[in-house]
Amino acid sequence: MTSILYHLKASPLTTFCSLQVKALSSALSSTLSIILSYPQKPHSVAQSMLLRFFIENLGEESLLLADMYYIFKNFVGVVLKARSCRKVNETSFSRFMEDIRCHPIFDKTSDHNSVLRAMGKVYGQYVDHKADHNDEAAGQPEASPLGVQCVATPMENPAASGTTLGKMQEALQFIKNVIPLVHMPTHLRSVNLAHATEVEGTSYKIVHQMSTNLDWYLPFREKAPSVCRIRQVGGPFDPQNLRTLPGFFSALVFRAVTFSTPYLFSHPPLLQSLDAWDELMSRIKNTVAEASTDCWYFCNPMVYGSATRHSVEIVPSLWSAAKSKWTLLSNNDQIDFRKFYHWLIKDMSDMLDKSSKRQKTFLQFGPLIGYLLTADYSYTGVVSPPSLDDMANTIARINSGGVKGLEAPSILPDTHKMRVDARIAAVKSAFEIFYDFLDKSLTAEEKGIIGFDYVMVEHVLCKIAHLKLLQ
Repeated sequence: MTSILYHLKASPLTTFCSLQVKALSSALSSTLSIILSYPQKPHSVAQSMLLRFFIENLGEESLLLADMYYIFKNFVGVVLKARSCRKVNETSFSRFMEDIRCHPIFDKTSDHNSVLRAMGKVYGQYVDHKADHNDEAAGQPEASPLGVQCVATPMENPAASGTTLGKMQEALQFIKNVIPLVHMPTHLRSVNLAHATEVEGTSYKIVHQMSTNLDWYLPFREKAPSVCRIRQVGGPFDPQNLRTLPGFFSALVFRAVTFSTPYLFSHPPLLQSLDAWDELMSRIKNTVAEASTDCWYFCNPMVYGSATRHSVEIVPSLWSAAKSKWTLLSNNDQIDFRKFYHWLIKDMSDMLDKSSKRQKTFLQFGPLIGYLLTADYSYTGVVSPPSLDDMANTIARINSGGVKGLEAPSILPDTHKMRVDARIAAVKSAFEIFYDFLDKSLTAEEKGIIGFDYVMVEHVLCKIAHLKLLQ
């Protein structure tokens, strides 16, 4: 590439002013380095092999298929069946290649293949006609362009799309700027402000606000202090406790009661039984002054936003639920993300309440908390990683921070009057736009640090809403 630029500078372009040459050289250096460098994404080579496979087996007309574009664009999730591109192996890629060969389109006697050939023939005639037309027009004076009026939707309007792109770039810059917070020492859920002020490119007001509560404001879900604490060795998500009654009970208590509390950071996160919880509570109240006078030591009813009925009073019911339901986790089969989510928020107990009505099995597990615990288990392998459809369904049903985060950069229209199915479809499209933008804009190193995936991006959207970043 250096030799290319050397000859460029030695050519007649040197008659231009030095500023023009410098600007052109700089632009070419940047562009050529992208074109000629080895792919940055670990799956890019495999992605190109996919295109070669289709062209060799089905011809160039296969590139006209919408599904071809879809699997190329969503290569990691669809072809590799992975959440991120960190682990790209030949086995997962070859398995897809073997499966796809079973599709009828690869059978030259099938209707699918005949339609594909017809598409290719029509497209070829169009290309040939266009080439002939261009040859005839060569040497002729350039015609003045016709005035064309277009009616654009808000997303197609240049001004609107420019604003949207600008806001998405603001969100991207915010993510990049606060990555250093991940590496800073924390006390409970906070970062010392002396360290937090080292964050560059983000306003002092925002950094100060974030430093007070990383559980609430840090956009990187798996790096939040409470999540790191509960995932420690010996906790409920430790492999040895993952599919046990104590592990499931402790996970329920963590999400519905003790999340982001002084108790969580000061005592072992694994509870063996309800008796163990009661004994621990009694001992703490007798030895920790704060615990004896402040009920928020054990449970913050405002931790997920508006006040709820969260309290230590629901722990006995969570123990009963864990005892009766933990066996769902006891085998080695992976549970579908949406199945587990709906199970948490909709399962009904056989026990009757005071009004002789059946009550929910998992008290306080509504759309939000149910999603949070489902996502927790999706990182362990007990539950499958969420698909794009799973995320759209969840965000639309929670209808809170994720929706507001998509509305902030004007990707998502106002959905409050939409039916649920229409809102899910709108959220899916908007979420995919935002996810793809970040996927293309963040480096592999940055993605590795922040744990980039669908769940993390949903978390980012919530923090954008909480911090009112894009208003």
